[in-house]
Amino acid sequence: MFSYPDQLFWLVSIGVAATAIFVYKWFFIPRQLRSIFIFRIFTFIIVLLVYLNPSITKTDSIESNLFWNIYIDKSLSMSYHSSPSTNSLLLGINDIINRLNKKNIPVKIYNFGTEIDTNGILGQSNINDASTNLGKVLNHINQDNGYGVAGSLIITDGQANQGINISSINLDKNKPIHIIGIGDKTPMVDVSIVSINAPPVIIKGENAEIEVLLSSFGVQNQRVNVTIHSKEKLLGSKTLILSGEGSIDKIRFMINPDKTGEVEYKLQVNALSDEVNILNNKQILPIQVLKNEYKISIITGGPNFNTSVLKSILKENNNFQVDHYFLTKNGYIPPLKKFWDTKYDLILFDNHPVEKNKEEWKSFLRIFAKKILSQKTSFAIFLGN
Repeated sequence: MFSYPDQLFWLVSIGVAATAIFVYKWFFIPRQLRSIFIFRIFTFIIVLLVYLNPSITKTDSIESNLFWNIYIDKSLSMSYHSSPSTNSLLLGINDIINRLNKKNIPVKIYNFGTEIDTNGILGQSNINDASTNLGKVLNHINQDNGYGVAGSLIITDGQANQGINISSINLDKNKPIHIIGIGDKTPMVDVSIVSINAPPVIIKGENAEIEVLLSSFGVQNQRVNVTIHSKEKLLGSKTLILSGEGSIDKIRFMINPDKTGEVEYKLQVNALSDEVNILNNKQILPIQVLKNEYKISIITGGPNFNTSVLKSILKENNNFQVDHYFLTKNGYIPPLKKFWDTKYDLILFDNHPVEKNKEEWKSFLRIFAKKILSQKTSFAIFLGN
């Protein structure tokens, strides 16, 4: 059984054969023919190399140190444990990082709470964030778990965790994840408003529903009071029995605003005894309230097919009050004095101005622009036929 010869074998064989032929011919052929013979030898070698197609592989190796990502929880609950104290906790974390540095193990430090702070520094003492979002930490690990990362170390008490469900994140990675748990195993008492579902825009005088989602830790079957305020006015108050263990409870309010513009509603749940964080017990909800009645002015210079269509569409909506001014030989009907004295939400120019009164409206341009700006009026133009 014969093995296929490798490329080095062919190169050595060709070199030996070429050398032998060259030495032989150099001494036994006429001097005037030696240059031709040498050229033939080189041509033969090139053709043979092209036929055999040899390849040369060069391998380089590069060594680089892998980073360890260290994620430090800076939520308020980290400072509420009886043991360790905040100072002891920070000293312990600094000691771990210093030991890694002494062993020349490069690290990247990240602080996290509601968001991830990528500017983490050694000795960070601002433990004041509202929640612990482990979901964002694991997402960051997935995004950064590539070249140059050896693994991750998470230092947290795990309370009160918010964000996406950890079980839904793909953790099937080659890089290890180590977790150092801080504090007590018993969940701390914490009630928080997780989110508020409400329409961003509502109509004055119409009912709108607001749904409040609350999460609770360390309590079960605890009764709390949820209120909604508009400035200093109490709009509603409801009692809710919490389920605890991180579950979500819902409560609904019905509002009927009587003012227009942006209205801020404050939703709040009362604080419980021994609650670790009361900053997340309230939220401000801004809602834009639109008017339920709009005054619209149509000014027609020359009647056309658009006129009747515009008026019929606008009058179908009971929230629209339409004033129609149209130009005649004797001026406008009704007189324009009413137009200048009335505040409108929308002014429509219907085939207006026309040749007959264009000079007149040039003189009105400054006062017309001032009317639009001061009264915050919308303006539109419809061409004629």
